Amino acid sequence: MIGIYDSGIGGINIYNKLSDYIDTGKMVYYADSKNAPLGKKSTKEVQEAVTNACEYLFENGCSIILLACNTATAGAVRFIQNEWLPANYFGRKVLGVVRPVSEGLLESDQPKENNILILSTDLTNQSGFYDEELTQAGYSNVTSVSVSNLAEAIEKQDVKFINKSLDESFQSLKNIADFDNLILACTHYPLVIDEIKSSFIKNGGREDIKILNQADLVVEKFMDYLHKHKGDIILSDLGGIFFVNGDADEFEAKLNNIFDIQGYVLEV
Repeated sequence: MIGIYDSGIGGINIYNKLSDYIDTGKMVYYADSKNAPLGKKSTKEVQEAVTNACEYLFENGCSIILLACNTATAGAVRFIQNEWLPANYFGRKVLGVVRPVSEGLLESDQPKENNILILSTDLTNQSGFYDEELTQAGYSNVTSVSVSNLAEAIEKQDVKFINKSLDESFQSLKNIADFDNLILACTHYPLVIDEIKSSFIKNGGREDIKILNQADLVVEKFMDYLHKHKGDIILSDLGGIFFVNGDADEFEAKLNNIFDIQGYVLEV
């Protein structure tokens, strides 16, 4: 089975895209609501939270896990791949969502001199993970700005806080009119893409800003990976479950109201 991890509902964007190619019975989703928001935690705390979730997913039949969370990827994926997996689940796979973005930029022929703005959580911003990946891909004009507690506000559907925090972050940028590309470096952010673009333009950004659709890029690269390793990954039909380590009723309500998904939600 494929395990999909996020701190809440943001990863459902990727789950939905994957369901266009893979039967949902071959996937399970893990919402780490108890540890949300990850963006305010330390790297060590994120690593502990994510490895605990990965252990649960592996023990419940997953052979590969996609961290559908930028903060989890930035804070934990290298530790998991280089240290935790070899010591605990040798042969299993955990993939992140950052590398597909840099590869997607290259494949879309975006000029290397483009000014790129990364909108992210505090931890993703502080980690420099995106900056490093994009620099390695040849993009040197990269600026990162964090929007504190935005993912949490999206979970709570707090529109007033969402607009206020976006305005504050964009107002902190002196060169906002110079950006050519905007990367939403949190899987929650596409849920408020209209609010993000409106705030960006209102605060001096260009109307023709190119916003990368991370979900499309991640799913494309993930499917490529599955095809290349189809002999190593078992996709059984025991999935279709949404695991939640927080309030299952609250998560199920969001699943229904925001995504119109009727799923089997299990509190763990």
